Amino acid sequence: MYVKTDSNGIFSSIQNEVVIIWRVLVTDAPTVTSGASLVEHGEGDVAHLSCAIDANPLDASMVKWSKNGGELNETNTRTRVSFSDDKSYLTIEGVDKSDVGTYTCSVDNGVVPPSTENGTGISNSSSSSSSASVFLVVKRELELFMYN
Repeated sequence: MYVKTDSNGIFSSIQNEVVIIWRVLVTDAPTVTSGASLVEHGEGDVAHLSCAIDANPLDASMVKWSKNGGELNETNTRTRVSFSDDKSYLTIEGVDKSDVGTYTCSVDNGVVPPSTENGTGISNSSSSSSSASVFLVVKRELELFMYN
């Protein structure tokens, strides 16, 4: 039997003049990490939040951002989500006090991590999603007035 492979993970074998071709696809459950757990910006600044993702397969449609556990307002023209080089970015233009909160980057690629038994024979792994959060603080300038 002769087995060869190419750079795309495609294997082929010839045995008794029968050609067998197969492809190995390695999948990884997602692991998400945020750049920081706390981000501070001044009122009116542009806030850049990010998360790094290790997963296979992975594309932008698998990444969702939420605020305080709820959906982000998709009609908010001050927020923009982008995806590049296994990272997702949430940009908020002109931050103000209404933007304060916990922002969560969640990824679900449909791959469940390998199961681990907890002594009962029941797997601890049942979710194909992973997430990381960052808390956004908006600093405001203190205005002092003096009266005579």
